Amino acid sequence: ARISYESYRSIVNEYPEFKRQLKMQLFFYDDARKSFITEMLLSISYLQELESTDALHGLIYGLEEKNMEPGEIFLKENDTINSVLLIERGTIEVYTECEGHEFILE
Repeated sequence: ARISYESYRSIVNEYPEFKRQLKMQLFFYDDARKSFITEMLLSISYLQELESTDALHGLIYGLEEKNMEPGEIFLKENDTINSVLLIERGTIEVYTECEGHEFILE
């Protein structure tokens, strides 16, 4: 079941023990997707010290899922990004343009 962030905030403000218990359950919950995301995040050197901390779990459960269509461009050269992209399924093609020609990078 899903609840809105506003509803969640209202519940944990009224019942702080609920928040503590929920965090403990999430900390020990494990499935293939959480394991994959944890492994990918911990492969980033400056995140390695976050293992088994609230910050790591905050990152994991704060991720936004985005499904892409084949051929959809999600990042262009010189785009400014403020996030980490994890590819859970599928493949991506990276290419660049030079003198009006596209080159696929391998």
